[in-house]
Amino acid sequence: MTFPGRGSRPTPRRTVAFILSSPQSGSTWIGYVLGSGPESAFVGEYNRAWKESIRVPCTICAARGLQSCEVLYDVEKEPAERAFDLAFARTGKRVIVDSSKELEWIRTFMISDSLDIRIVHLVRDPRGFFASVKRRAPVDVGEIIAHWSNENRKFCDFITASGLPRVTVSYGLAAESPESEFRRLFEFCGMKFTTDSLSYWNVEHHGFAANGASDAILKAKALPNVPGHFVTGDVAFYGENSQTLFHDQRWRSALESAELAAIENNAEVQNLLKSLGFALTDKGLAREAAGSVGEESADRRRAGAR
Repeated sequence: MTFPGRGSRPTPRRTVAFILSSPQSGSTWIGYVLGSGPESAFVGEYNRAWKESIRVPCTICAARGLQSCEVLYDVEKEPAERAFDLAFARTGKRVIVDSSKELEWIRTFMISDSLDIRIVHLVRDPRGFFASVKRRAPVDVGEIIAHWSNENRKFCDFITASGLPRVTVSYGLAAESPESEFRRLFEFCGMKFTTDSLSYWNVEHHGFAANGASDAILKAKALPNVPGHFVTGDVAFYGENSQTLFHDQRWRSALESAELAAIENNAEVQNLLKSLGFALTDKGLAREAAGSVGEESADRRRAGAR
């Protein structure tokens, strides 16, 4: 028998890192990299398995022509409350990364004492967000930016009220300085960062995620089928940048001067970004302070609660 203090080691707590962001903000890429560590797995927008209206197949398995995922098969037949018990058991990992963006989905698991829930609040430059939406359909800049502001404000309010540990990251800073930014994210999730994780396409990812960031995985494994849900208007762009680290700054040439002014002079945008520790610059988002307001490490929060 092993007694405490005589060679025993405490069992690491199981961690779920939820990525909260507006759509088209880089959450799939962030999730793939965070899920490429030896202790972690990325399951995409995991809540899709339990919602038939938005359910999609596992990208890598669908590309292999399989009818169901080799790892996450039939999870939707179990109660949603068991979602992460299944994910930990099936993947064999200690940290699960989930890019589901629905607050109700996160609330489902907040009552569990067995989970260490952490929030990664991912913020994209609102100009890049608007340009991404604009590529898909004619839109009004005021309406889209109001939506972006309201959604991110809602995320902030939820995080504050929940007391969950959170870290805030911008897509642009992660793309410009991936080693330092991902080291910060890995440490926040209780993991050690290695640069191998940045080449996420070398890892076998099973989950419900399919956008441009998945292109690198399909090409790395030379998979024969391209799932229908994978095809987007950005296929050519991501194909050109596949299996590389790049920064999508198409907004700098895609937006008209009036659209740029409407976003940059928006008081709610400025106030929200300031509250998160960011500021708009000509090149993108810059960190205005050492960390965002309210951002703390998980260990510090737990210590304060004791």
